[in-house]
Amino acid sequence: MKFFRPTDGGGKRLMLFAAVFLLGLCVSAFAAWQLHSNIDSHARADFEHVALRLEEEVGSRIRQPVYGLRGAKGVYAASAKVDRAAFRAYVASRDLAKEFPGVRGFGFVQRVEYGELKAFEAAERADGAPVAAGNTAAIRCGGEEVLVEKRDVELAAG
Repeated sequence: MKFFRPTDGGGKRLMLFAAVFLLGLCVSAFAAWQLHSNIDSHARADFEHVALRLEEEVGSRIRQPVYGLRGAKGVYAASAKVDRAAFRAYVASRDLAKEFPGVRGFGFVQRVEYGELKAFEAAERADGAPVAAGNTAAIRCGGEEVLVEKRDVELAAG
């Protein structure tokens, strides 16, 4: 075997080959590690960016209907009495689909004492409200039963 004969420098060639091979292997491993680190840091930055955008969007979607409800509160504060037609006009003046994405409508819920239910229903009928059995819900409040009347629910057009 001519290759391993020490007299012609074969051992030195083998050592040189092994050294170049190991150096190439180390450089390749370092480059792969750097590439992995780079990809990982970019993925983390992208995830953080998407998570922040999502957090802002969810917060906005939650806050937007509150602005509409505050506008309705302003309607009630500005008037001595807000009837069904005025509430309907307020809701109709808003573009619910654009201003409040995902909101299907605004409504008003009124607390009614159980003893006042008949008078309340009569007043609602006089105001043109469809008074139905499914519009009331009995709840316990401070030990006494109270009825809550769902009224003035205005849905988005379309």
